[in-house]
Order: sequence, then C-alpha cells, then structure tokens
Amino acid sequence: LPLDLLPKPLLTVDADAQMTLDGIPLEPGALAEALIDFPTLHVLAARELGAGVLLDLLAAEELVAVSVKLVTLHGNVAEGDE
Repeated sequence: LPLDLLPKPLLTVDADAQMTLDGIPLEPGALAEALIDFPTLHVLAARELGAGVLLDLLAAEELVAVSVKLVTLHGNVAEGDE
C-alpha cells in the first residue's frame, strides 16, 4: 500500500521491537488498552524483525477479540523510491 493509504489503527514495529501506534510511541503492555474501541489492528513490521519475535510481542500484549492484519509496503515505497 502507498504510505498515504495505510489503514488505522496501525501498529508499526521496528527492527528493535519498538512499537508505535499511529505514530505515537507505545510502551509494552499498553496495546490492549489503546485498542479498546478497535476490533482490527493493522501491523507493519520491519523486514529485519523475525516473525517469531513479532508473534511473541503480540502474544505478550494479551489482545482479546482483536483481529490482526499484516500490512506490507511496495518495495519501491519501502526503499524511498516513490
């Protein structure tokens, strides 16, 4: 998806497993409360972040009744070549 069309709420996770929700830094354990009014969470994870790390991170957040959808960027957009 192009950057301007990314869905919300959007959880971004960088290669160091640091999270932001719609651009706002998020502390571990705070995601479930931040999503209280949202049944769907869109996740954009850094390419370098392993799938197991991402799954463990999401499991630790103890999300209840939240559908998780992965979001990807087109290769040219991800590299900054729009």
